[in-house]
Amino acid sequence: MTKKRILVVDDEEHVRESIRLVLEKEGYEVETRENGFSALEAYRDGAFDVVLIDIILPDIDGITLYKRLKLTDPHITAIMISGVKEIETVKEALREGAYDYLIKPLKGFELLSSIKRALERRELTLMAKAYERYLEESLAKEKRELKRLFINTISTLVKLLEARDRYHRGHSERVKNYAERLSELLELSSKEKEKISIAAVLHDVGKVAIPDAILFKPGPLTEEEYETIKEHPVTGEEILRGVIDDEDILLGIRHHHERWDGLGFPDGLKGEEIPFIARVIATADTIDALRSPRAYKRSFNVQETIEALEGDKGKKLDPSLVDIAVKLLKGER
Repeated sequence: MTKKRILVVDDEEHVRESIRLVLEKEGYEVETRENGFSALEAYRDGAFDVVLIDIILPDIDGITLYKRLKLTDPHITAIMISGVKEIETVKEALREGAYDYLIKPLKGFELLSSIKRALERRELTLMAKAYERYLEESLAKEKRELKRLFINTISTLVKLLEARDRYHRGHSERVKNYAERLSELLELSSKEKEKISIAAVLHDVGKVAIPDAILFKPGPLTEEEYETIKEHPVTGEEILRGVIDDEDILLGIRHHHERWDGLGFPDGLKGEEIPFIARVIATADTIDALRSPRAYKRSFNVQETIEALEGDKGKKLDPSLVDIAVKLLKGER
């Protein structure tokens, strides 16, 4: 069993030595220091289970030392040592979080009793903190798993919706793929890549609320029907809010139909007002729309897609992302 480590800080050598002898006899590992700064040095070399601190020290007072040690070890268990005259100072130390105090001259049984209680308190505190961390980690893991299941469920619904129209079948997966490839070329962090991937695969989730008669209408849409279609980014954000608590992802979905020139929807954002994730999705979405066949057009080849993207540069799409998209497409040749 590992010995409990005790640090004794007192400027009087006979006090330090008498405490050390009593504690070592009981099997404790004891280190002694004569002032505050040497105690701070000792603590930097390794934490202690209990620290006994004299209120009056030659360099810094005991309360200041205790506060500094707390910065190193927030769960420090300290017992203050004082003469009767410093009792008000001791009370201040207790208010700061010190566990106990002992009055000089020290009695062996009082010292050992206080040490024992202090160790028990530290053990309980550390156990409680460990259990709290365990609960937090378990809840975080459970929340991540629920989030993953929800995203998978919604993704499946979107895929089923797209499967009903041969021109849009697999659209969200392809947009996700293009967005991820753009993210790689942009050398984004793994966290940013993950956000873009989630937002891309869910960007059209709001379409589940659009009537089939409008969503799959073979001919031109009426003005009223087009307004209904334009609601899907906001609907998508509303569906996901409360389950996905990441604002970047939610705003990426809400704003993926904004235009660089400010003529998009739903909020008419312009340029860099448009969230970055939304701009990436808009670029990926445009690539897929160009590369895929539609009822009204054939699929574009790589060169035609590049030319169309260049035409949208600074109008519909972020110019810098068009440059990245062109680089991506040239790699497909």
